[in-house]
Formats: sequence, structure tokens, C-alpha cells
Amino acid sequence: MDVPEYLLGSIYDFEDMEAIAVALQGRGGLQNKFEAEFAEYCGASYAMATVSGTMALHLAAAVLQLGTQDEVICTPQTFLATILPLIERRVRVVFTDIEPETLCIDPNTIEDRITDRTRAIYVMHYGGLPCDMDPIMEIAERHGLYVVEDAAHAPGAEYKKRRIGSIAHLTCFSFGSLKNMTTLGQGGMITSHCEELDSGLRAMRGRELWGDRIEKPEARIGPYLNPNLANNDNSGDAYTHDWIEVWGVGHNIPMTDAQAAVGSVQLRKLDRMNGIRRELAERYTRGLTQIDGISVQPHLEGRESVYHLYPFFIDQERTGVRHDDLIRALEANNIRIRNRFFPCHLSPAMRRMGHEPGESPVCERVWFEQQINLPISPLHTPQQIDYVVETVHSLVASPDM
Repeated sequence: MDVPEYLLGSIYDFEDMEAIAVALQGRGGLQNKFEAEFAEYCGASYAMATVSGTMALHLAAAVLQLGTQDEVICTPQTFLATILPLIERRVRVVFTDIEPETLCIDPNTIEDRITDRTRAIYVMHYGGLPCDMDPIMEIAERHGLYVVEDAAHAPGAEYKKRRIGSIAHLTCFSFGSLKNMTTLGQGGMITSHCEELDSGLRAMRGRELWGDRIEKPEARIGPYLNPNLANNDNSGDAYTHDWIEVWGVGHNIPMTDAQAAVGSVQLRKLDRMNGIRRELAERYTRGLTQIDGISVQPHLEGRESVYHLYPFFIDQERTGVRHDDLIRALEANNIRIRNRFFPCHLSPAMRRMGHEPGESPVCERVWFEQQINLPISPLHTPQQIDYVVETVHSLVASPDM
């Protein structure tokens, strides 16, 4: 069968289109199906779908009841969306530093930042490479802290044979259009092992209140007994419970059935698509490591990347080539560079809150002097990867760069 032109160069195929057609029949239940499949895939007890990865992070901060008296330790090498919910809730963000080779949070820099106000550690699996989770979880356990993972880059990534989504207290995934799997351009998921956290998340995703309540001795409101009507009268638990305290309110932000239908299809294809990314990444690595003054993210035992991004590093002194000049030259050769991410603590909003240069020196040095991200996706060809490698080699070898 000929593939229609509008599908060429797309991450979607006929299976995705058929799933949307089923969703349009309005049978329902597709969100629950996708959640169950994703939880099983990750090895998590619970998975809850939402409209975006950013909203997943907002719900995570809400369910942990983070507020103005709290501090959260966070990596500086992440997208601003990771900390936007913390800013909104007036949480004090305490930035630590990164491992220079992996770009992930350095566990050795965390404990010194912990105070009696610290409530959580936020980590981000940079480019699809998992953070070193065991020491992070051990630190959290010692100090009674939550660990929240921004796994926007990491669906399918593994840490010591455990999939990301099965380790931390809360893991937030993004299914945006550029991610390793997508749900019609937007979508997110939160996984956990905690029933209480999952219940709170679902209440706030829906149109409910979440908090502390007690069961009434008799199912009635004043003189009116619970009629136990078969129809839905929206009374909820009004007859049976009284509320003591409300911790969160619902926002009605579920994933649509069409998104969930596509998500189920994309999940079935995820390992294959990640496999293509790994093959292309290996091709990059073989070529780039032959160039003097160029290094790449290491392949570490027990930390399996899914290469949402492919970063490499230039040694300006050894090559005699300036970092910024190389980026401009690659762009001039039709190689699109998506550098991710400008250090969060140096963003205008964070500087306004008192953060400043020198706070995360490793991250700053790597970002401004060494790190460059090369294009990678399942739609790229080996020939395109070879062209990029050859161009890097040529530019680095050029005396007039």
C-alpha cells in the first residue's frame, strides 16, 4: 500500500489513524486502558494521564502540598517548566549541580543543600539518560524527602534494569510532539507507587476536592436522608461525609480519548522507536569520538538512555574552536541545533529571586563552553548522521573556524 504524502516524515502511521477512528466512535474507557498499559510498562503501581507534562508537574507539586515555607532541591540543567509549579506556589528552589559528562544532577552535591525546610528533590533525566537514582533515593530516605522525576525525555529509559517511572515517589512524563512518544501533540502522565498520592492526583485532575474528611454517623443532611437514587444527582459524598480540611481542588484536565488511543499505539511502538534512536546514537558516538577534542555522553553500566537528545562536548583549548562559533557553523551547514537547556538559575525569573552566576559552576561551564546538542529522531537516516559527523570533523579541523 502506498503511504499518503501527508504521512511521509511523520511519527504517526496507519495504526495511529485507526486508533483515532475508534476513539471517535465514543465508546470511552481509552484513558483508563492507556493508564493501565503505561503503569505495567513502567513497572509502576499507578499511572494517571493528563493534558501535558507541564500539568503533570503542577499536579505533583500540588499533591505534595508544597508551599511558601518549603524548599525543593533541583537540577539547574532542565527546562523552566520543571520549576514553574514551584515558582507558582512560592516554593524556594535550591539549585545544586550536575555531573559534567551526563548533564544529570550530581548526587554528591545534594546533601549539602538540605535544610530543615527541604521537602523534595527534583531530578531530570537529561536527554533520556537516567540520573544515578540509588544514591538520590537513599539521600531522600535518610532525610524524609520526596523525589520527583521530570522524565519528559525518558519514557522507556532504564536504571539498573528498572524502568524510569518505577523508582521515585512521583514521575512526570511528557508526550509532546517532539518527545520519544506522543499523544497528538500534547499529553502527560504521572506514575507512582503510593495509593494516597494517586488518589489526590485523580481528585485534582477531575472535578473533585481532595483533603481530609470523616464519615458521618448517619447518611443524611439535616432532616433529609440519603435517597440513594439510581440517577446521578451530583451529590457525591454529601450525605455520607463531612470535610475537615481541603488540600486541593479539581481542574478538569484529563487526557482525551483520542489522545489516549494514540498513546496506546505509541507505547506499543516505543521500544522499537527507542531502538532506532540508540542505533543512531551509536553511529554518532563512533564518529565523534574519533575527533580530537570532542567527547560525548558516556555509556554507563546500569543507565540505559533513550536518546531524546544527543549532546556532545567540545574542548575549546584542544580544538582551538570556540563553542559558539561551532554552533553557528553547524547551523550554516543546515544542521539544526536544539541546545537544551539554558541553566534555570540564570533565567530572569530566577535571577530576580536572588539566584546568580557561580551557583552551579559545573552546569555553567558546560553550558557556555562545551555542550552542543545534535539532531536525533527515528526519522533521521544513517546518511544524515554521517553528514553531521563529517561536518563536525571538517569544521573542527578547519584552521579558519
